[in-house]
Amino acid sequence: MELILPYYQEYINVVASFVEEMGRSHGAGREEATQLRLVGEETFIFIMNGIPKTGLDTMFHLRCVEEEEGLLFLFTNHGRPMNIREIPTFSPDDMERTADGLSLRMIRCFSYDFGYRNLGKEGWELLIRFRVKNYRRLAEVNRVAPDAFAEEQEPVTIREAQPADVPGIISLIYNTYRYSFAKEAFYDEETFARMLAERKILSIVAVTPSERVVGHQGVLLESERLGEAGLAMVDPGYRKSRVFLSLVLQTAKAVRAAYPDLLGYAKCVTSHKRSQAFVASFATCYLEPSVYNHASFVGIEGDANTRESLIYSVLSMGKAPQYPPVYVPTEHLPLVQAFFAKAKLAVELRDTTASAPEVEETIVRREVSPGRQFVAFRVERFGADFRRAVRRETIFVRKNGVVTANLALPTDRPLPSDIDALLMAEGYFFCGIKPTPAGGWELRYTNLLYQPFDFDRIQLFSADAIALRDYVKALAEKAGE
Repeated sequence: MELILPYYQEYINVVASFVEEMGRSHGAGREEATQLRLVGEETFIFIMNGIPKTGLDTMFHLRCVEEEEGLLFLFTNHGRPMNIREIPTFSPDDMERTADGLSLRMIRCFSYDFGYRNLGKEGWELLIRFRVKNYRRLAEVNRVAPDAFAEEQEPVTIREAQPADVPGIISLIYNTYRYSFAKEAFYDEETFARMLAERKILSIVAVTPSERVVGHQGVLLESERLGEAGLAMVDPGYRKSRVFLSLVLQTAKAVRAAYPDLLGYAKCVTSHKRSQAFVASFATCYLEPSVYNHASFVGIEGDANTRESLIYSVLSMGKAPQYPPVYVPTEHLPLVQAFFAKAKLAVELRDTTASAPEVEETIVRREVSPGRQFVAFRVERFGADFRRAVRRETIFVRKNGVVTANLALPTDRPLPSDIDALLMAEGYFFCGIKPTPAGGWELRYTNLLYQPFDFDRIQLFSADAIALRDYVKALAEKAGE
């Protein structure tokens, strides 16, 4: 549940009532409801005391998240940064100057946990946990029983999707994921139909005689050489049938016919193993740590892995594609060789033996995602100032709220022989190799910019993914020394 309002002091009762009623809905008694109302009031007062009187058009957001033993309230704060606000301890002798201290004392008194986190340019977020004695999770109370989906199954036909199937696919996505599916374009009929028409997606559907879409499998095409495999979903009423297997087989057949050089890749979250199990036959190539915040925050400031990490793996879906030689730092040749061997891709690997660059200026492209506090750097040219250029870019984004930096290096040319050591000296550690739409590869490095991160909390399914995690963890620890 979420409440969105302007930052107006007059909304204090609305905020307090929201916090109170969310507690009552989850089993809070009279005394607990009173405490929750005070928490809502004092938190909003504390936030409003730091909001400028004019010039702020950002909206206030208050979210309530169900947890195992109680509720988590997340208050946005676009006022003065909390790390530079002087919050004195409350004193009855100087009540006006120390009012903020009283608010914080009351919030801490009535809540189970209190913390805050820096969202960079998005301001701050206050996190307040409240334990409810007779707590009930409404998500469990209102959960539909598995047999509620039981229905007489119609026979299905497996075929390529047509524009007329798009509304049915969107309905299937909603029935399967509600609004949590990562591909936003799949909720828009016009966009999805255009992707089909422009051959940006290979989409296979399972349909009944009445043309109801009950299954989908596809490949999101980045080029004729690379596509994201998966996009799999089956109507709950058909999950015990052979629909999923039939979709996989038909997708593989369609890829071989239309895109014989296609390399498929899968990108899975690491907060659970379920999606990874479907791509266990793929070869793991790349671990991308700390990419974005989880949908619901589960820790407080200082707690590790409040951000999602991704694991990438690949599978040749057509004939074995041809690749140019790939240059890899000598330190990581054995790891990359093992990956290509499992992927059954014939690639000539060369180590980095290049002499000093002939040009002075390094060219680095920067793409910042403020909402994710994430930056992707791409090195387009190596110059004599390579280390200075990387350091300059890293300092700039860190000052602007970025907490994770990702660096991509080309593999189609010799690299400076000491490049791995140079990057590690700046906090970057090797995380793997990633395919590109042009039919090549990129080396990927990450800098966690001093954020707390526990690699052991990453959940992985396959043995090679676990081995890569351990390899990257050792490098990250070395970079942090």
